[in-house]
Amino acid sequence: MKRSRTLLRHLMVFVLVLTVPILVVAFIVTYSFANAERSRLEASADNANQEIVTLVEREISSRLAMLQALATAPSLQTGDIAAFEAQAREFSRRTGVLTALFDPAGMQLMSTHHAPGAPLHPTGDPDLVEEVMRSRQAYVSNLFRSWELQHLRTQVAVPVMRGGEVAAILSSTMMPERLAQLLREGLPPGPFYATILDRKGIIIARSTGHERMAGKPLPMLAERSQGLRGSVSMASADGIPVFAYYRRPAASGWVIAAAVEQAALTTPLTDSLRMFAASALGLAGVAVLGAWWIGRRLTHAHKELVGAAVAIGEGRTVSPPVTQIHEVNLVGQILAAASRSIASHAEETRLVQRQLEVRVEERTRELSAKRALLETTIDTMNQGLIVFDERGRIPVCNARARNMLDLPWPLMDRQPGVEEVIALLELRGIPLHSADGASHLLRPAAGCAPVFEVEWPDGTVLEVQAMPVRDGLGFVQTFSSVTEQRRHARELEEAKDAAVRASRAKDEFLATMSHEMRTPLNAVIGYSERFLRDQALSLQARRMAEHILSAGSALLCLVNDVLDIGRIEAGIIDVRHESFLVTALVEEAISLVQPLSTDKGLALDVVLGEGLGGFFRGDRDRLRQVLLNLLNNAIKFTAAGGVRLRVARRDTPRGDRIRFSVIDTGIGIAKSDQGKLFQGFFQVDPTISRRFGGVGLGLVISRRLVERMGGAIGVESAPGEGSTFWFEVTLTPVPPGEAAGKDPPAVPRPARILVAEDLAINQELARELLESDGHRVEVVSNGVEAVEAARGGPYDLVLMDVSMPEMDGLAAARLIRSADPARALPIVACTANVFTARLAEFREAGVDAYLRKPLRQSELRETIQRVLTIRPEARCRPEEGHGQPKAPDAECLDAGCFDAPGIVSLLGAKRVIAALDGLMAQLRTLAALEPARSGGHQGLADRAHTLISTASILGMVGLAQGSRDLEIACHEGGAVEAALERLMQVAEPALVELEQIRARIEAQDEAAA
Repeated sequence: MKRSRTLLRHLMVFVLVLTVPILVVAFIVTYSFANAERSRLEASADNANQEIVTLVEREISSRLAMLQALATAPSLQTGDIAAFEAQAREFSRRTGVLTALFDPAGMQLMSTHHAPGAPLHPTGDPDLVEEVMRSRQAYVSNLFRSWELQHLRTQVAVPVMRGGEVAAILSSTMMPERLAQLLREGLPPGPFYATILDRKGIIIARSTGHERMAGKPLPMLAERSQGLRGSVSMASADGIPVFAYYRRPAASGWVIAAAVEQAALTTPLTDSLRMFAASALGLAGVAVLGAWWIGRRLTHAHKELVGAAVAIGEGRTVSPPVTQIHEVNLVGQILAAASRSIASHAEETRLVQRQLEVRVEERTRELSAKRALLETTIDTMNQGLIVFDERGRIPVCNARARNMLDLPWPLMDRQPGVEEVIALLELRGIPLHSADGASHLLRPAAGCAPVFEVEWPDGTVLEVQAMPVRDGLGFVQTFSSVTEQRRHARELEEAKDAAVRASRAKDEFLATMSHEMRTPLNAVIGYSERFLRDQALSLQARRMAEHILSAGSALLCLVNDVLDIGRIEAGIIDVRHESFLVTALVEEAISLVQPLSTDKGLALDVVLGEGLGGFFRGDRDRLRQVLLNLLNNAIKFTAAGGVRLRVARRDTPRGDRIRFSVIDTGIGIAKSDQGKLFQGFFQVDPTISRRFGGVGLGLVISRRLVERMGGAIGVESAPGEGSTFWFEVTLTPVPPGEAAGKDPPAVPRPARILVAEDLAINQELARELLESDGHRVEVVSNGVEAVEAARGGPYDLVLMDVSMPEMDGLAAARLIRSADPARALPIVACTANVFTARLAEFREAGVDAYLRKPLRQSELRETIQRVLTIRPEARCRPEEGHGQPKAPDAECLDAGCFDAPGIVSLLGAKRVIAALDGLMAQLRTLAALEPARSGGHQGLADRAHTLISTASILGMVGLAQGSRDLEIACHEGGAVEAALERLMQVAEPALVELEQIRARIEAQDEAAA
């Protein structure tokens, strides 16, 4: 127990307590004034530091912005250093900023510091080159001494990117004197200093004494300036104690400090403390005298209050004491009232205590009932549930979780720790981690996956959900068995993969068939067009040639759609709009099927309605394809009687509706089967394919084509009574004045055309077709030569083969576009291997249009005419019907017999013999090489690609297919050895056949001579 003190002493302490705050306040005011003055100076230093940093960063940022603008100059991107130097010198003349260009080794390529033609030196700061090459970012150098002038300077630099790599480094010099000027501009008047250190602690610039301090180290500031900003007490470079603020800007990494002399900070505080000491002594004396006088008056009142308090402590009631101090009298009255109420409150407290005891008993019974209900609910859940508290224990584990994890009931009833349960499960070999190992079955933590799965050795899969309890008091995990769901998901995925593989196999089959079937049509169509250009043809011969050309075009259109069934199923079908005569279309179709009906002894009649004599606009080839399909089917399934074609016209608000009806006296079709006729691969009688041929695709193709043209198709039939197949489309009548110029397409104006093609025979074919229309043609053999020629020559158009050695056609097109985007030179791709999926590649490469191989004179003319009339600003972003590559047909390979007279007539005997010699030499070279000695798989693929086109044009079907199989195996990682062996099996008889063809051509050439 502490020793008691007299009231007077306490009063003295009280007075002292009152006096001390006054003194403290006075001291604080005095100190605050001094400290405010100090803070003002420090704030001035800090503001000056901020101002200087802003000025320096603005200087660096402006230079980096100018350098980054120069780094994107087209001349620099193309490597034209001379043109870039002229641009940089003009830039330096206007802005006063000196720049230099270094290669990745640090050698100057260009510098505006020197006169043009002056010798250039390596960079004086190798660290700058190394850092820019490493980070590929802008960089600000440390202070260094220039190599040629031995002057101190700094540099800012940016990388020049080309093709994703650093091709050069563009830099600008910052003189330390300029930075010193910025320091002086940013400092306020007074005892302030400013200094800039580089990342090595060397002084770059100083506000005072710059000339003698620049380039010297300042280790004290360098060692103490940690972090991005702060303050430090130190000695300046002149040895004067200073207080400094520093900042380290992210752009340069330099330390920029502003300091104030410490003597200027301490003077206000010293003067203020002297004044405070005198004031404090006088105030203390006055306080002591006042306390002694007041203490004597309080002593008497104290005695009275003590007596009253003693009486209350004994449980007695007291009367209010009477003293000379009013406040003491009030306290006495309160004590008297308190003595009376204490007894009353004591009785009330005893009553409340009895009531609280009754309520606690009732609440305990309610909580017990709710706990029992909650435990029952948790145990009957269909999911397992475990609760983890913040101490790592398991207070709750329901019956489902115990059964799923096979946890002993006695163990879980005593609320075990998590580690104890984990050890038990690991001992049993139960996996506790998710498949990726990121989440744990019994160790939920913040950041883990909220839902994950755990698979047990017996195949059981548990889905685990982890949810944190509010306020971080633990976690709740639930467990559900998803074994059956995962099994079903795997089965669905396997079924999907099987369907994808089947679809891929179908696409590969159709692509191969397209290669083998379309190329013989090249000879039929190409030589027919050449034949029709002969003015000496007789009328009968010209008519026969026109029928051949029409039949070949119809067959090519039919083959394209039948073999590219995937494109038809996807609805990607081209519809052209050209002027034609319906009567001529009907005549062509009838002339093509007339021999078949005559052979079967069937009558073939045509009934034309009124108003069909003029021109109409629509897709002539598609209409002919559908009409031929229906006519062929009618003749095929009619044994006796005849076939009639009826064409009628009726006006509608949207145009003229033309209805074609094919009526036969054939076997007829039941009503129940008519709805299935237009489904793919369906035939009413399974024996029909054996009796009449076909695979059941004709009608479904016809339906898709008619619907794509906005028309309708149907059938009316009964068994034994014949059938009527009809279709109708809307065609737009063409005014007589406009129809004359639509057919045939006009020969485009003569142009200068660059042909990029790697195979000699293809080069000659393209040259022959183009020069026959009056064009000037120049030929290059690969994409590299095409890019160089396009940059240097004033061509009107580029005809670009897609597959070429060294650089393919699409890569060459991209380079031509990037070299001069404003020029937009028209580019037409030429390839046989184009599918719908490649359209995006063509557009991305900047191709304006493309032509399918084999080339046709009419399509070549039409494409050249269309592309050359496109506005320059519209090129490289083609739209439907305006230069966009049309949806391609399947890729093609020539097949059929070699037409020596036609090829020799077109190209000449010497060129054909040269092509034969080249093909035979390629075959012999390939037969003598192993894959490892022929450039690996890529080398074999290039050789096979070269063989495909030449063998196709010369009609070597088996050789072309074997070469294609080898190319596909090389690109897709297939059985290369097996494909090469199959190619070699057809190569030997092909060589024998080629020798015979060559000898026959030579003999014919000698006889003609």
